[in-house]
Amino acid sequence: MAQYAAFFDLDDTVFSINSGKLMARYAAQNGLLKKKHIVQTYLLGLGFILNILSEKFVMERIAGFLKGLDESKIIRFSEEIFDKFIKDSIREKAVSEIERHRKSGGTTVILSASTPYICSQVKRYLNMDDMICSELEVIDGKLSGSPIAEYCYDQEKARRIRAYCLEHGFNPKEAWYYGDAVSDRPALETVGHPVCVSPGRKMARLAKKNNWEIVYW
Repeated sequence: MAQYAAFFDLDDTVFSINSGKLMARYAAQNGLLKKKHIVQTYLLGLGFILNILSEKFVMERIAGFLKGLDESKIIRFSEEIFDKFIKDSIREKAVSEIERHRKSGGTTVILSASTPYICSQVKRYLNMDDMICSELEVIDGKLSGSPIAEYCYDQEKARRIRAYCLEHGFNPKEAWYYGDAVSDRPALETVGHPVCVSPGRKMARLAKKNNWEIVYW
């Protein structure tokens, strides 16, 4: 029986890249986004890079651009992206850490703002136990452009950790969370074993201030 939970962020943590930005660019190049949305996607990405727009805002807008697309098409697209780009971006040290927790009796859980179309492939590829992500509403086989619940980001990640631990009988103070961004702060504050992965300067300062473990993968 599992003794505790270990939660892993994906983008810039398990992955060395940001899969959301990659998928938006690739979707535009392959006709999944309408022409008017291609320019908007570029501007959203620029706003994110310049710290004008939050990742949550950017991803919610892009999800809206997918309204009306067949879910089956998104699944095939995500599989292609994973096989071509994302699989090779998975960090070896992340794989080792996931395996360490597995051998120690931990339940390994993806906790990501990404959609289930990517998270499910990572879960299967790395043989992880569970996943918590941003679910998109599907009606009659087509994306509605809206999320099913609150976007799995920032404070929502902390809420999901607490809910998951309560449901599965884990103590959050015995749980681990691996993340890289300032938006991961609520999740890191929720667990007893917070780990900052390859943080930038701002996140590194925050980690040192709170005596959180810092690792470089």
